Amino acid sequence: MGQTIEQAIFGDIHPDAFKLFSGSSKHLHAELLEYLSEQVFDDAGVVNRPEVIDAMQEFLNANSIGSQEGDDPFGVKRANTLYARLVETGWLVEQRSSYKRLVDIDPGARILLDFLLDMKAGRLRNYGAEVIQVLSLLESADRDPENRSEALRSATRSARGFLNHLRTLSAGMGKAEEAISSHHDFSALFEAFFKDYVERHLIADYKQLHTKASPYRFRVRILELVDNISDDEFKLQSLAEAYIREGKAKSLQKARDAVSIDLRKIASVFTNIDGYLEIIEETRKRVEQRIRNTIKFLDSIEEANTETIERVLRKIGKHDFKATEANDCNLGTHLPSGPVHLFSPAKKSIKIEAQPIKRPSKSPAMQKYETAIQLYRERSVITPDKAEGYLDRILKGARSAEGKDLPINSLDDFFVFERLRGIEYLSGGALSDKWKVRDIEGVIDNGWIRCQNFIIERRTKESS
Repeated sequence: MGQTIEQAIFGDIHPDAFKLFSGSSKHLHAELLEYLSEQVFDDAGVVNRPEVIDAMQEFLNANSIGSQEGDDPFGVKRANTLYARLVETGWLVEQRSSYKRLVDIDPGARILLDFLLDMKAGRLRNYGAEVIQVLSLLESADRDPENRSEALRSATRSARGFLNHLRTLSAGMGKAEEAISSHHDFSALFEAFFKDYVERHLIADYKQLHTKASPYRFRVRILELVDNISDDEFKLQSLAEAYIREGKAKSLQKARDAVSIDLRKIASVFTNIDGYLEIIEETRKRVEQRIRNTIKFLDSIEEANTETIERVLRKIGKHDFKATEANDCNLGTHLPSGPVHLFSPAKKSIKIEAQPIKRPSKSPAMQKYETAIQLYRERSVITPDKAEGYLDRILKGARSAEGKDLPINSLDDFFVFERLRGIEYLSGGALSDKWKVRDIEGVIDNGWIRCQNFIIERRTKESS
């Protein structure tokens, strides 16, 4: 099935690029690419072809690769072969300038190589920076939605990066658990525990989740920012218009859908994060329980070791025993000498009776506080009836009015006024067939709110 570059998962990377890591020389190719990226093409940009081959030859000589072949003591043939291989698989591209052949790393391959080198160096595992970046970008988009719409899209990518890190940590601890469980030799088991589990996962990642400075503490603030933007019609409209301006969407409706999708993705990551943390915690408990059990029964296991028994029997077979009469001391059949040797029945477990949980009664002050919060929430939620009641009271039969002429005499009026620009979308478009809104020149600044001026008018059969 044919795919365009935009549809293919690898973009415009050469189709044979990954063949470089599939043969017996894959480690050599990987080290050579890292050497070329950091030593040859780091700051120089395009380089003459002979200089690239000379650099490859230096790499081979430094690693004592060319000297192993008698007919190529300085690695010249091997360097040319490797150069041709990198060009053939699309990692290097040649350009002609007059009579010179210039070489550079392929643009798509460079992105892939930088990612692989970052992953090798562990620079992709700093999930704390991802969380802080999500917070900073959302705060930026919340403060200035008209000019910082790209911050919302970047916050979505960072949130996904944080989720991928938790998935990587969970899967890595699972692999470490399998590696530890597969070892039957004690030295190998403890080596796997301390190297693969403690150093790589427990100290580097897991412990960060349980420190006071853990970026996980910003989760509530991030979810609050998502809710604030989602509930603010003015900010949603500004972000949608910016998405159209920046080419992220072709129509206002598609732009609003894209903004809503980005906000939902961020909220989904930080709402469902507890499931991944539970998996990580359960894996940690299983691994540490296995190590505790191994240490606890280490002496018993060693005594029952087949190799130990075999070694003892071989030594007994070589020993020259003298005939002796059997006695109670030799056979271990003497009578018990005290309470320690007597059988002790297992203690019966005490049945724990179920007890009802008594919740503490709320104080009168707390009840009044919760009632006030509930009344405020009901007051701040704008319904179609509230919006239409305000407009009917202010317009008094008039067909239209400008936003700057609409008075705000109370907090209830402010709540309604704030939602008027999106009245067509209120409660799923319940009033879209009665009212329409369009922006006009000017700015509203009445002490309550500052926003773009608009005109709101009743829909008639002709205008509908």
